[in-house]
Amino acid sequence: MSLNTQAEIKSNLEYACNRNLQLVLKIDDMPVTFSSVFLEMEKGCSAVIIDTVIPKDGNRHIESSKSIRVEYKIDGVLHYFDTRFVRMVEGKLSSIKIAFPSTVNKVQRRKFFRVSPSVDNPIIVKIMEGFTEKVADISECGLVFFTRRSDKEIKIGMVFERMKFSLPKEDREIITSGLVRCFIKGSVKNRCGIEFINMRLQDKDFIAQYVIMRQRKFIVNSRGKG
Repeated sequence: MSLNTQAEIKSNLEYACNRNLQLVLKIDDMPVTFSSVFLEMEKGCSAVIIDTVIPKDGNRHIESSKSIRVEYKIDGVLHYFDTRFVRMVEGKLSSIKIAFPSTVNKVQRRKFFRVSPSVDNPIIVKIMEGFTEKVADISECGLVFFTRRSDKEIKIGMVFERMKFSLPKEDREIITSGLVRCFIKGSVKNRCGIEFINMRLQDKDFIAQYVIMRQRKFIVNSRGKG
């Protein structure tokens, strides 16, 4: 589904700006992403103003970019559009002006199912040497873990080149790169979401089988409780 008229797009982006929704920026073909927030619409629907990006080196990349994809969520539904850099806006607080999009696309359904490992058979992921965590949930596209490490150690857009983990009761080790998609601070532990990068298809299939098994077990257990 997509929004194609200027009125529809304007209404959607005004909503996003009024609530300062978080967004993810994909710049050209870079393997990392950057985060920002919507700030305001420019009068006449000529441009959209967003905050400077994190990590801050993305501001340099965005100025020389040829294309930018902007992703954000409204009520859990993923929205995205392609745009281009217009100019940096200098002032008390610097910001970035991007072109008003011609189309905003909506992805209504989740592409992948995710499940939580059982308490008795956890999944431990080795992020890098000396850095291991227990997986909170997993899908074909990525995993989530809780950690006491800070956002100074784990930054959105960071890529862990060689993550390792094994699924419960399996000897096979899965090795993949992982992109930090989100980092949410908590009162006790922080939540980190990782997207798998360049994972082998056979490893994705392996995870998919595990996800289906966990889903079936959950359904059976739920029926038993009923």
